[in-house]
Amino acid sequence: MKSGRVRAQDWQALFHLAGDLSDAPSGVVEGGLHLLLERLCRIIGTRGGYWFSGAQVMNGKAAGDLLCGWRPTYTFLSDPEPSAEEMWQRWAAYAPNYLFDPCSQAVIRGYGQHRAFLRRQLVDDRTWEHSAMFNELLRPLGIGDRLNAAFNVRPDVEVFVGLDRNAGERPFGVREREMLRAAIEGLGWFHRRMLSELELTDAISTLTPRERQMLPLLLSGRSEKQIARALGLAVYTTNFYVARIYRKFHVHSRVELMALWLPGSK
Repeated sequence: MKSGRVRAQDWQALFHLAGDLSDAPSGVVEGGLHLLLERLCRIIGTRGGYWFSGAQVMNGKAAGDLLCGWRPTYTFLSDPEPSAEEMWQRWAAYAPNYLFDPCSQAVIRGYGQHRAFLRRQLVDDRTWEHSAMFNELLRPLGIGDRLNAAFNVRPDVEVFVGLDRNAGERPFGVREREMLRAAIEGLGWFHRRMLSELELTDAISTLTPRERQMLPLLLSGRSEKQIARALGLAVYTTNFYVARIYRKFHVHSRVELMALWLPGSK
C-alpha cells in the first residue's frame, strides 16, 4: 500500500505555487484562479477541476434544505475539453441539480471547518454511479473520480475546490487528498483575496436579518408580491428591501442577482 503522507517534493511544489500566486496581479480573478487550478492539476495529476464560492443564505436545518441553506455564488472551471464549460453551465443553470446531488450534500454537511474528501468517503460507488451529476455531466465528459476540498472563510461563507480524474485511471488516494487539503488550507489568504475582489463577502456581511430572509425568496423566482405575502410585509416595504439588496451586490435587476448566485442563470 502506498503511503498517504505528503512528500518533501510535494511541499516544495505547493510552496512554489503559493509564491507564484502571491506575485499574481490583483484585480484579475480569472487569471489567479486559472493559475491555481492549472498548477494543482499538474502537481496532483488530474485533468481539470473547479473553484467556487458558496454562502449560507438561509437556515437550512430549520427549513429542511438538502444543502443546509448553502448556495453557490461564483464558479470557475478549468478543463481541457472545449465542450466541458458549456455542459457545466447547462447543468448549473438548473439550480436544483445542486440540491439533489449526493456528493454536494455530503461536502456541505461538514461546513464550518476546513476539510478534504475522497469521493468514496462521501458516497458509495452505487450512489455515485446512479447520481444525476455523474450520469448527466461527469460520465459524458469522461470523468471517473473526483477529489473535493472546502475552506471555511467564516460561518456563512466557504470556498470549494474539486479536481477530476479520467475514467479508467487510478482513483485518487490519501496522499493526493492530503496534498489538496494542505494547498487549500495554506492558501486561505488567496481565497479571501478572490472573494474580496469579487465583492461577494462584503455584501453578504452587510445584509440585515430581514435581507438575509428575503434573498433566497428572490432567488427562488417568486414575485415581490409573493415575497411580501410570505413575509407578512407590505409590498412597498418589500420593494425597499429588494432595492437595498441590489445595491449591496452592485446589480440592477433580478436577472443580474441570480447570475451572481446561480451559475449559468445569465
